[in-house]
Amino acid sequence: MILRRLTERLTALRTEQQGAVRGGLTAQMSAVTEEAYKAGVTCLESHDLKLAEKLLSLALTACPADRVRAVEKIKALLAKCSPST
Repeated sequence: MILRRLTERLTALRTEQQGAVRGGLTAQMSAVTEEAYKAGVTCLESHDLKLAEKLLSLALTACPADRVRAVEKIKALLAKCSPST
């Protein structure tokens, strides 16, 4: 399952963080963010709100802090995952 694979990948990246070269780690975190984001969008489009929320939350967690616009975009999509009352 994509969620498990991306979560494991993010966990491994965080474990390697201490000895990693900063630029390489940022690129890998960005790749996890992008993949989780795209999968979350696909789930959102197919109305699988629970999985979309999990994937977008993972994308938000993996997103490098200096990517302010990306963070805002992910948060906007996360808001769409909550059923309206």
